[in-house]
Amino acid sequence: MFTDSHCHLTFPELASQIPALRAAMAAAQVTRALCVCTTMEEFDAVHALALAYDNFWCSVGVHPDNEGVHEPSEDELCQRAALARVVAVGETGLDYYGMEDRKGGRSIADLEWQRTRFRTHIRAARRCAKPLIIHTRSSADDTLAILREEGEDGSSNRAGGVFHCFTESLEVARAALIPAILYFVTAFWVVHLEAGRLGLTGMPKESLPNPWRAVRERWHLVLPLAVLVYLLFSGYTPLFAGLVGLLLTVVLILGASLSEAALRGAIRTLFWIVLGLICAAFFRWGITPVLVLIAVLVLACAFLPKSRPTLPDLVAALAEGARQALPVGIACAQVGVIIGVMTLTGAASSFANAVLAVGQHSLFLSLLLTMLVCLVLGMGIPTIPNYIITSSLAAPALLHLGVPLIVSHMFVFYFGIMADLTPPVALACFAAAPIAGASGLAISLQAIRVAVAGFIIPFMAVYAPALMLQGDPGWLEVAYVVFKALLAIWLWGCTAIGYWLGPMSWLERLWAFVAAALLVAAVPLTDELGFLASAAFLFWHVWRHRRSPAPT
Repeated sequence: MFTDSHCHLTFPELASQIPALRAAMAAAQVTRALCVCTTMEEFDAVHALALAYDNFWCSVGVHPDNEGVHEPSEDELCQRAALARVVAVGETGLDYYGMEDRKGGRSIADLEWQRTRFRTHIRAARRCAKPLIIHTRSSADDTLAILREEGEDGSSNRAGGVFHCFTESLEVARAALIPAILYFVTAFWVVHLEAGRLGLTGMPKESLPNPWRAVRERWHLVLPLAVLVYLLFSGYTPLFAGLVGLLLTVVLILGASLSEAALRGAIRTLFWIVLGLICAAFFRWGITPVLVLIAVLVLACAFLPKSRPTLPDLVAALAEGARQALPVGIACAQVGVIIGVMTLTGAASSFANAVLAVGQHSLFLSLLLTMLVCLVLGMGIPTIPNYIITSSLAAPALLHLGVPLIVSHMFVFYFGIMADLTPPVALACFAAAPIAGASGLAISLQAIRVAVAGFIIPFMAVYAPALMLQGDPGWLEVAYVVFKALLAIWLWGCTAIGYWLGPMSWLERLWAFVAAALLVAAVPLTDELGFLASAAFLFWHVWRHRRSPAPT
């Protein structure tokens, strides 16, 4: 079952289609809906809709983009929030998007009425103990500042709520760009070192398969994956998108068998065109045409001797896929139990608060403990809830210690993702286990070795925000911090694997570790000492490697 947490069913284009919309909701297993109010003039209609249906609820508030409408007082908002079926205050917030075209060329200073309206809604929500529905576009700094000024610090006696609209994507993407590239550099570097340690060599070029030839010859096999990605980005659930992708794969297998067995020339081309059109009917009539098509293809293959062997092979493949999915299903079930326990008991918030309180007076200790909280919570909570819980607790502490807002949030989000690799519950590794033919725990342990050098990247971004392009740094500053990060990754990878040009002694590994740590710290003289230690390690290891006898 699903909940539509934000809809506007009283808008003219939707109000006349309520029966059809409710039928579509039922078909999609959407059992509840929150009808959001955008003006006080609209509230009566929104409230009436919530009263008319047992699975509709509503909010009360004025959208930040609406001008020339009635401005409610705290008392008005609280009076209406006390009515039956009203469960939230909003949609409220700030909207600075499109100041030139949408706001008539006005400045942000001219929108003081938005900020006043936002404060009124925050105070009303706290007074009536109802959550806020917050809309913020191109206004994250002011939105967060006002929330802090009004006392919305995430503690249990505050209103709380949910962000509905958030479009700071360009700045966030800019901040994430270099750390993302560095992470992939880390993975490639550590894999290279591990291969050297194990004595692995690459295949001869003439023995390598030609990927472009494979794409040319089997390009159609990419189509189910393309449809799967399209459906995910179109808002369909992963379960539904996966089902459609699986069905299209079955269509391709059966269609290819029939095509090779009985069709030639133009007839074969026409056959694939018709198959594509029937599959495309999914977007208009749902999954039924695809199921009918599969049934027809199965019957056709059953009657053709050359295609008949495809059917048992297909059944065996589907059975094997189901068998391999079982470990992932079990892991997800375990995670669901953990999520339920941590959510219902409040253990996640209590644990994070207790741990972060220890390091609130030390930046490095706060960062270290924040990382541990993210990794521990991420073992039982998916990335997004993990980020929401930890950022609400850690971000204010890090901000107090001078960490830029985006950097602190990126720090939390980065390690929330890394938690997918940390044992004993590492969903990414459990998903890969059937493909690799190994246990999820074994893959997780190896994944940590590969990714461990990447753990230093967020720390370096905190001490040098230029790594996330914060503070309008010059290109020389960015180049310097990227070079330092690459050097630290090189040293950290050598430390983790114990290999560079040759095997490293424990003394060399300790040496590399200290040099990398000095580069991360970014306090007076640490960079200078780090560069000196790195240069000394480089020359020592090269000299020692050249003196070592060549392997026989």
